[in-house]
Amino acid sequence: MIYRKITNGFRQECGVHLTADIRCIIETARRHAMRAIDAIRDALNTPPLQALSAAG
Repeated sequence: MIYRKITNGFRQECGVHLTADIRCIIETARRHAMRAIDAIRDALNTPPLQALSAAG
């Protein structure tokens, strides 16, 4: 098997979505004058909205 390094790319689709989510959190934090690490920590510690799962 040959392994290749992918620069600025993703091996799996989930990596694309994860990176987009993190960048969104960081950009929103910047607009609200928050530190990126605090916004990421808050996002990880906040439970998902129950209304979204009940609406489906």
